[in-house]
Amino acid sequence: MEYNGINEGTAMMVNNMEEQEFFLSHLSKEMNVLEYGCGLSTLAIAPLVRFVYSIEHNVKYAEETRKRLAEKGV
Repeated sequence: MEYNGINEGTAMMVNNMEEQEFFLSHLSKEMNVLEYGCGLSTLAIAPLVRFVYSIEHNVKYAEETRKRLAEKGV
């Protein structure tokens, strides 16, 4: 599969804004999160929790996510 960047043109990590707001509102700094596949969800979750563990098979996605997290100071 060709790499085209993290969800380019997408503003949400899920298909429904209410679902996204509900999910994010239940996170806290005491939590560690395990996710399969990094990207927009990682960028949204990381500032809200203690640590995010991402299982990602695409090295370029992982590198871009790591770069974006560093730019956000996370």
